[in-house]
Amino acid sequence: MVGNPQSMFEYPLKRLASLRAVAKHGLDAYCLAPQQRLWVALLLILLLKSKPTESHRYIVGDNEGWTYGVSGWQNGKVFYHNNVLVFNYEAGIHNVVRVNRQEYETCQPKPSSKTYNSGHDEFKLKRGMNYFICGVHGHCQLAGMKISINAH
Repeated sequence: MVGNPQSMFEYPLKRLASLRAVAKHGLDAYCLAPQQRLWVALLLILLLKSKPTESHRYIVGDNEGWTYGVSGWQNGKVFYHNNVLVFNYEAGIHNVVRVNRQEYETCQPKPSSKTYNSGHDEFKLKRGMNYFICGVHGHCQLAGMKISINAH
């Protein structure tokens, strides 16, 4: 055996003594000054009130995907900025265009709007209103392939 056997147990015994002191006197009485306790309390409050930074992923249309009649899929869901929308659809049949409110309401994207057509497109939500339509003629107007999402 290498080293002093007594020294092998010295650290764990000191650690156990520290834990006993914390249990007996409480953490703040044992190691934090009053000003430090205030900062720790404020930090805990901020952590508890903050939203998680991890972005949640939503499959638009759930199992059906991005298809006819998807409008209303978002109802009852709560979205936050940086959440990710995943549009799954059959490439060549549908597409996705991120648009503004006027383009959404008229189902007419500007010629300069980028059209996504991979069959699996992902968009990070911005704070506020986010609008998406299918740019294939008639799909937005006649088949309800459009969604609007308010991200908090």
